[in-house]
Amino acid sequence: MKLLLLAGDIDAPLAHIRLRTPLCALAARNGWTVRAKSFHACTGLDLMQADVVVVQRGFLPRALRLQQRARALGKAVVYEIDDLLTELPPHVTNRDSVLAHRHVLLRCLQVADALSVSTERLLRELAVDCPGLPPAVIVPNHAAPMPTPPAGPVAALEAASAPVALIVASTERLASTPLFAALGDLAPGTFRVIAVGPPAQQLRDAGIAAEAHALMPREQFIGLVRSLPNPLAVIPLEASRFAACKSPIKWFEYSQLGIPVVCSDVEPYRGVMQDRVTGRLVVNTAQAWRLALGELIGDAAARRALAAAAHDEVRRRHGVDRALAAWEQVVAAACAAARQRDDAARRRLQRLAAVVTAPLESVLVRVREHNRARLQRRRG
Repeated sequence: MKLLLLAGDIDAPLAHIRLRTPLCALAARNGWTVRAKSFHACTGLDLMQADVVVVQRGFLPRALRLQQRARALGKAVVYEIDDLLTELPPHVTNRDSVLAHRHVLLRCLQVADALSVSTERLLRELAVDCPGLPPAVIVPNHAAPMPTPPAGPVAALEAASAPVALIVASTERLASTPLFAALGDLAPGTFRVIAVGPPAQQLRDAGIAAEAHALMPREQFIGLVRSLPNPLAVIPLEASRFAACKSPIKWFEYSQLGIPVVCSDVEPYRGVMQDRVTGRLVVNTAQAWRLALGELIGDAAARRALAAAAHDEVRRRHGVDRALAAWEQVVAAACAAARQRDDAARRRLQRLAAVVTAPLESVLVRVREHNRARLQRRRG
């Protein structure tokens, strides 16, 4: 089996987590081959050499053309999606571009032999926005393998004399901002804020001092948070249809590193975390955030207990093996649908050929009958 993985940026962390890590592992196990390309670099020859083409989050005309061309070549096409792209909130960076091409996105969803979807809720909401979806398989997000595995169940650094390092990291601006007011009310000197990505500017605008970092590759980010003494990950998330369709992948990442997590009490975190056991779930008010952060900043033992329980839970229930099994189902479903599609196309071609050739065959029959009659007359 030859797999071709396509994405807008095939080297982006999301492409690694959702596509390259699980599918390369699956290919190694099954003796398959994998090639990975960004949309702009994919050629017709790449499509011809593949058996299965996996397209991640395509919504521009080029992605649709690649899907259509692959299907015309008889290839199985999988469309991979992990966000409710049909309804993006205003704080998402590429919202305007996706909305402007929403009709293309809907066609990309439909012009596939199978879908890979990250959560059950996302599949339900996509079906509302885009009727007539192809067969879908839930491929859950997973705790992606670490570049260097942690030494133990709690790998975070501890230093009694150092302030707690509050980690606020996101590829997008934050829509839920009660956290900012809460940070302004916490006791100075007991914490410091490490901001990665767009939230850094939001914190500065709110008057919160923060150590700002640009977005960085996953391995570099892991190195950064591993170096922080007394780390505590902070994940504010709004209650929205879009947010509820996400998966708790940030909790997976931090928990693997032995870093305790405090996050908004909304889906998807509400569905996997147990409050005060594997993390803290906080109502989205400034008072609730201030109380929760104040408690955890002042209680190192509670932070250690949350980190240890979450680390064990993620390793036990959210490993990459679940994703591998689901991807195997996706590939099988896409190949089966492609075979049926090819059979149907072949039947259509055969019917067309029968219609086109019928007059010629009629003439040939009459010629053969004439020749047989003439031969009989000669013999008689």
